[in-house]
Amino acid sequence: MEKISYTPLIQHLQENGTLYNQLYRESELKYGSVDRAVLSRWMVQTVEPIVRAVDALYPDHLPQTFRTCYTYTLELLGNKSGIVHEEEYQAAWRLCEKVPSLAGLYPGRLLSAINAALDSIRAHQPERVMQWVAGMEVTLRYVPSLEEFLALGRIHAWLVGMAHLRERAQLEFAKLRDVLRQALQSSYPHLLVDNAFEQEWLDLPVPKFIYSPGGYVGYGGAFTAPPKVAQLGNQLLATDGEQPYAFFADAFGSVLLPEVPVQPKAILKRSNLQGLEAFFAKFGKQAIPFDDVISAVLLPTTLVLTRASSHHLFVYGWTR
Repeated sequence: MEKISYTPLIQHLQENGTLYNQLYRESELKYGSVDRAVLSRWMVQTVEPIVRAVDALYPDHLPQTFRTCYTYTLELLGNKSGIVHEEEYQAAWRLCEKVPSLAGLYPGRLLSAINAALDSIRAHQPERVMQWVAGMEVTLRYVPSLEEFLALGRIHAWLVGMAHLRERAQLEFAKLRDVLRQALQSSYPHLLVDNAFEQEWLDLPVPKFIYSPGGYVGYGGAFTAPPKVAQLGNQLLATDGEQPYAFFADAFGSVLLPEVPVQPKAILKRSNLQGLEAFFAKFGKQAIPFDDVISAVLLPTTLVLTRASSHHLFVYGWTR
């Protein structure tokens, strides 16, 4: 901690050195030793600026804020997430400087929410983590409450491809104050956010192939065998016979969520080609260049099909 320069924090550390040494030893027992140089870098580059921002607003909250940040840093460094993805976590934690009132009042809840968002986005849209951080940064100056922070986090997550959050994001957006809606819109100048909630696909007058998520598990995909899809209620499900997934897709991305409470055999039993036949009746056969389709689901503006020769889902979309 010798590089920390903020005097109130230096004094706090001098008075509570025993406590922080104990926290370090507890982390060491759980995760093993942490590189002191990396820990020092986190303290100086990320934690100290948060503490400064909070201390300027709530001087009495410095101990709670630092202890929380220190504990969460030890966890990230111990499980190696904060080393492998250091740039992403540090950028996301710097959001706390934009909302010092929340960082001072709810440091644990704020950092937990940020870390959970990064973990979730990285699992499904890993190349868009920093896009989420950038979007949040633009809108945070108008956020006075933790609830609004969480709402904006979910809306931005949907806009970077977390399609399963679409309905929740729409509800959250409807509750936002006008200034937050305007700030959110300014984060996406080439998109009308209101319209994006109304249409799963944008500016597609005729059906068009969008993307093919999934893939073979040996290459980092989801399926061990060519999957099949089926619709149960309002939910589109996919399985390779071993693992069931809930599938969500729209113009911003797609998500396969594992561990759904449905047996794979129930999905296989419900899978069929009726969706493809209904699509052909409405749009003709020219849009689908495959002759080995083994299952298909037709939704109001989306067709999802699978093939005997592929481990992917093939997604087609169009505008109402």
